[in-house]
Amino acid sequence: MTLRGGGRLPAWALVLALLAILLPGGSAAAAGEGGAPSEAIFLADLVVLMAAGRLLGEAMLRIGQPSIMGQLLAGILLGPSVLGWLWPDLAHLLFPAAKEQKSMVDAISQFGILLLLLLTGMETDLALIRKVGRAAITVSLLGVAVPFACGAALGPADLEDTVSSAAGAAMKAFGFLRSRAAAAAS
Repeated sequence: MTLRGGGRLPAWALVLALLAILLPGGSAAAAGEGGAPSEAIFLADLVVLMAAGRLLGEAMLRIGQPSIMGQLLAGILLGPSVLGWLWPDLAHLLFPAAKEQKSMVDAISQFGILLLLLLTGMETDLALIRKVGRAAITVSLLGVAVPFACGAALGPADLEDTVSSAAGAAMKAFGFLRSRAAAAAS
């Protein structure tokens, strides 16, 4: 955003302005009028998610990692695992539990996933795949077959005594991050 003097308004100032608009309303603004979705909160969600993803993505690029790692880290930091644990009031203000609010953010996140897959497909080097075809097919098939077989073997087992839900969630998150990092690196 350009100011009258020709200078530019930093992105963090926009985020602070949106938060300042939302904070005076407290939890009543988070719930919306009569439980109706609040577009202001939705826009604040988008601004915070995009700003955090961009900042951490740039930080990861500077240390030689793919930007997707920073974006995923931003999602973890803004989720219930970190922000919800450290500052639950802010987490509920930014990401209310109302079904309507969640569905708006979910729709945008599904669209973002679609765009990510499209971009990944567009950046795929088909010549490289042809060059290493047999190895790529073997790795792809085993990458699906082995976890499927392990899940089928362990599915009937009762693992409630051995793995707590928090540890299971951490293992899922680590597996997801590892798979995204491998996909981004290839």
